[in-house]
Amino acid sequence: MKPGRRLGYLLRGLWAIVRTRFISHRPFLLSHLVTSRCNCSCPICLWRGYSDEELSTEEIVSIYEEAREEGFAALVLWGGEPLLRDDIDRIVRAAHEIGFVTLLITNGYRLPELADLICPYLNALIVSIDFPSERHDLFRGCPGLFGRAVAGIEKAKEVNPDMKLSINCVITRLNKDEVEGMIDLADRLGVSITFESMNTRMPFSSRDATPFKLSPEEESQVFELIRRYKLRGHRINNSIAYLETFIGGKKRFECHSLEVSLCLQSNGDVRICLSPRPLANLREVSIGEVLRMRELREYQRLGRRCHICNDYGTVECAHVWRFNPQALLGAAFAFLSR
Repeated sequence: MKPGRRLGYLLRGLWAIVRTRFISHRPFLLSHLVTSRCNCSCPICLWRGYSDEELSTEEIVSIYEEAREEGFAALVLWGGEPLLRDDIDRIVRAAHEIGFVTLLITNGYRLPELADLICPYLNALIVSIDFPSERHDLFRGCPGLFGRAVAGIEKAKEVNPDMKLSINCVITRLNKDEVEGMIDLADRLGVSITFESMNTRMPFSSRDATPFKLSPEEESQVFELIRRYKLRGHRINNSIAYLETFIGGKKRFECHSLEVSLCLQSNGDVRICLSPRPLANLREVSIGEVLRMRELREYQRLGRRCHICNDYGTVECAHVWRFNPQALLGAAFAFLSR
């Protein structure tokens, strides 16, 4: 992506937060779990298997069109594994034509075959890799995954060299000693990398990933190491504010994710992270009706008192919302770097 265009996206993103916080009080990001199917069996995954039911291509496009009319500007496609959908190329192209700034998150297994079809229409692509070797295959229960993810990254760079491309690595007890190897892998591939502290439970999931969670002391050491590498100039997307949230014990923050984004599940459910039941289903009600729900506004208020989540998007959003200078610098780096 050309520097001027990336700067434009950065300014649009910051303006979207200002508009949401002070003017519209409406989310601007649609987070769409397009399928809960996955070809991996990661032991820390809390999202796989939410529902066997999936929206059709036509239903998805209709929802996207309405979302744009309601002021949504950005779209995140994830899962499950989004590239398992046979129509993922049509979904991505439709999102582009409707006018979304579009990000897709994938494990990369099918990326070598699909890069030509999807990457021309993406603004950003994240490939999830947790080990810098074939140990990644064992952790995710998918033989050949590491090699295919790396090949997919190389292919994606060829297809769309302007696209923001990065690796996402979730830190667990099993890969806590692989941080330097992961940074080296990102450097060799010429992409940036994001590290995340793992979430352990969600109200809508029966899974519990607590056994894989680092102790606060271990987590502090790992994120201190990541901070040192970032300060040395390595392309690490996390802001210093995010990293310091976990250094010396996790710090409290005020969550605003429900004010920034609306989460859509594969079957059309609008999912609220604070509740075991969906808020609504977009097969039955419109996005406009959801945005006007008193219950949504109540959950948004409740969310500000929550600081359970550890993932990059939630924590970074909390810091950017408060215009933390370190978080704003981190956002600028994430937008402007390759």
